[in-house]
Amino acid sequence: MPLPSGANCTPSTNKSAPRCFRQASVLSAYIVDNYDLRGKQVIELGAGTGLVGMVAAEMGAHVTVTDTAKALPLLEENMVLNFPHKKRPVARELEWGKELHAYAGHFHDFIFGADIIYLESTFDDLLETLHYLANTVNASNRTKIVLSAKIRYDRVTKFVKKLQTKFTSVSNVHQDQASNVVIYECF
Repeated sequence: MPLPSGANCTPSTNKSAPRCFRQASVLSAYIVDNYDLRGKQVIELGAGTGLVGMVAAEMGAHVTVTDTAKALPLLEENMVLNFPHKKRPVARELEWGKELHAYAGHFHDFIFGADIIYLESTFDDLLETLHYLANTVNASNRTKIVLSAKIRYDRVTKFVKKLQTKFTSVSNVHQDQASNVVIYECF
């Protein structure tokens, strides 16, 4: 899938997000084909170059793209390059499991994450962050979490089992056979 409006993914000099990963492209295509994001509140976790967030913004969503402090300069640069004359996604620092109160009271219709299920050492913090962001306003609003991951050994399965302990519904909704990328949806 091409980037929105001829978008660029700036090469990184800090190696934290050097390119647009296939997982982001597969998730972006899935989002375009399956959701109407006009007017929706979206947050992307571990955004890297911000591809998924840019696609959501092009679809009319109000988007916050997040990543670590180290990755934030690249993320901000990509938002400016790709949205020079219109409302762009807001880039914010978010380290999973830390200072989540900064996001208190913000309802998100969708939480997107591409290739964020890969380091087992981050699983507990990621799960805590997803649970917090999905439940910050009230239980009557339902946040949909959509994550793409490349199948790596049994890591994805381990994380999905953790998701099932915190969320009512966790489903494998798409698998891209060519790239071995799977998409999960949960709420």
